[in-house]
Amino acid sequence: MLQSAHETQTVRPPVVEVVSDTTQIKPAKRPCLTTTGAGDIPLADRQVKKRKLYQELTQALEWKQKSAAYKALCIQTFAFAERALEQKLAKLTPNSDETVGLVLDVDDCLLECSPFFGGMVDTDEQMSEDRSIVWWRDGQREMSTVIAGALEFVKKYADDKRVKITFLTSRTQHPKLKQWTLDTLQHFGFPAKDDNLIIAHREKGHSKPDHIQKIRESNKEILTMGDKLSDAGDKMPDGPAAWVHTPDTMRKLGRDHIVVPNSLYGHWEGITHKAGFDIEEETKARLNKLKKSSIDLDGTPEEDKAREALQNLHYMQSASFEAYM
Repeated sequence: MLQSAHETQTVRPPVVEVVSDTTQIKPAKRPCLTTTGAGDIPLADRQVKKRKLYQELTQALEWKQKSAAYKALCIQTFAFAERALEQKLAKLTPNSDETVGLVLDVDDCLLECSPFFGGMVDTDEQMSEDRSIVWWRDGQREMSTVIAGALEFVKKYADDKRVKITFLTSRTQHPKLKQWTLDTLQHFGFPAKDDNLIIAHREKGHSKPDHIQKIRESNKEILTMGDKLSDAGDKMPDGPAAWVHTPDTMRKLGRDHIVVPNSLYGHWEGITHKAGFDIEEETKARLNKLKKSSIDLDGTPEEDKAREALQNLHYMQSASFEAYM
């Protein structure tokens, strides 16, 4: 996804149309969009309600897809992960059956998923399960790229019997989803197998924390990686922002849990507003949050405000940003 600032990456967004039910979906026939939202369907011809919020994605998309600093930060993150894993391996009893559990999130930890969100810019599409299914089934293999440093890190320990790798991702309970995810990981060269890939979901006993706890119990040491703090598998009764500053968490970060940078989405997006806000209110709330900060947006064109809003909020509100700093 990295490209020069003078190039435009054309993306075929997984827009969907339901054929007969939600399990039979095909890409809708419509013009392609670029990651920065330049489609050839006039806005006046659409029912646009979320366009202002989706515009906020463009600067974050450009950073993830074009910035050499983002690539360097990812390489650095996996270098930290390697160092942390080696320290844990050094704690194992020599010539024993002791192991380190390495738990890896998939989306935006191993595979870069910005095309999914890029296809929503300048549209009024919903983040629906139907759209996600099309992405997981076909789109991810066609449009994703490997996060810089991820494949080299995972391959280094793929044959190490002291390291038990688990690919753990939260998705729906679609009957074919595990096979699609397995095919995608193998397509990009990851050593995923049926017995080391887990699809977590919200049902009691099957959430990410539930699975991580089981992995923790079956290994002497554990290292978790993901783009969200919740990928650590810990309970956060007061939310991520409070959790990241506790003494126990400060000890874990960089040692037991590694956060991969992601400026596109996270729990931090909702800090400025309460559930139930409409699109106009949510947009105003985000901009008002920035006005109360030291960031001066007076005189900035509306579209530029939207471009800057999401990344600025990421810096100001994201506990994950603090964690990987």
